[in-house]
Amino acid sequence: MRLLVLFILGAVLGGAIAALAINAQQQRSAYPRGVMAVLQNDLGRLRDIAKVQPCDATGSAALLQRLRNATQEIEPAMYPQDEVDPTFHRYAEKLRVTLDQSMTAPISDCLALSRNVAAIGEHCDNCHREFR
Repeated sequence: MRLLVLFILGAVLGGAIAALAINAQQQRSAYPRGVMAVLQNDLGRLRDIAKVQPCDATGSAALLQRLRNATQEIEPAMYPQDEVDPTFHRYAEKLRVTLDQSMTAPISDCLALSRNVAAIGEHCDNCHREFR
């Protein structure tokens, strides 16, 4: 009987400790997931704008600016100790360069916006293929 009580007590304590460890792990990764969720949402909204005729140039410019600002948070979110993987940094930098070019080019038609959105999405996909 004593052995059964000790076994149950050990199982309950082990489960509680495992739950605490899992919760701590999830809280640690909340910031990177949040940054990626914001980027994904804004890119999805840009794709939606590019599909509508005529395109909303003001809305797309604002979303491109938001995306560009959010890309500044990619490296700090993924590598909080400032030891950024050089390949990861290269992907993030290519994304920023594409966004900068997209913002300087006039987005007067949906085709140009679609090409820019496709290029941005391609940079994201390339990075995700390597680091996921």
